[in-house]
Amino acid sequence: MELYVRRAEAFLQLGDFQSAAVNLQKACSGSDPSGEHIELLATTYYLQGQSLLEQKCPMDAMECFTRAAELQPQNRHYRMHSICCLAALGRYAECLGLLNKQLEEEGGNPDLYIVRARLYDHLNKTTLTYQDTQRALFLDPQHQEAIKMKAKLVAKAEEAKDKAVNCAVQGQLHDALQKISYAIENNPSAGGYHIFRGIVYRKMQDFSPAVEDFVQAMQLCNADGVPDLQLHWEAEKQLILTYNDFAVHCYMKGFYRDGVLLLNKALKGEKTKKELYMNRGDCFLRLGR
Repeated sequence: MELYVRRAEAFLQLGDFQSAAVNLQKACSGSDPSGEHIELLATTYYLQGQSLLEQKCPMDAMECFTRAAELQPQNRHYRMHSICCLAALGRYAECLGLLNKQLEEEGGNPDLYIVRARLYDHLNKTTLTYQDTQRALFLDPQHQEAIKMKAKLVAKAEEAKDKAVNCAVQGQLHDALQKISYAIENNPSAGGYHIFRGIVYRKMQDFSPAVEDFVQAMQLCNADGVPDLQLHWEAEKQLILTYNDFAVHCYMKGFYRDGVLLLNKALKGEKTKKELYMNRGDCFLRLGR
């Protein structure tokens, strides 16, 4: 057996991984193979897989990595390389399956979340990309790949927001809504994006999602423990305007009771604007009070 191992080591020195693997297989063919020999065989498969991957042969490389992982299932590097091969082959569903299974075992590993984030990014699943990037940063705030991925998402979000602003200025509200929504997918923690989308919704007279965005923005202003008072004030101001516009819309439709309820909400946040009282008074008159 030792002769097979020595010959395998010689083949490894020559870079002939296939011949080395054949000899190590013979060395491990007994009833009680040495743990060291099994480890060397797994390493040989791994090196062979690396070589095949560099030669752009992902199918053959994956077979080698799989064999290495079967010999040493505790070695996650072998499994990760199998996942990379599946990605290179475009077999994304299998990729995700393996990643999800590995995350069940290693839920505290930020590297796995970033690998999955990259895969989601490739599949244009922006929300899932953001979520996995945030999970990785939560586990390791200094994780360099996670920081790079977050920066990429923030840059894409800012670019989309700028396009949304240009569309809104030109009166293209539907296009503006589409682009600011894409910005929020890339960076949902940006309260200013929610305020801008809420304003677009309000201008389109789609009041319920506008209210949701302004409320979300106010929550985000306090999320980091250091309140952004200016942003909170802007979100609150826009929320009051939306309640008022929504109430006027209800008034025009004959829904006076709903108008009163909305104006009551507006007046809780702003008690100095006389037009709010006037609008509520008109609703009361229509209700016969």
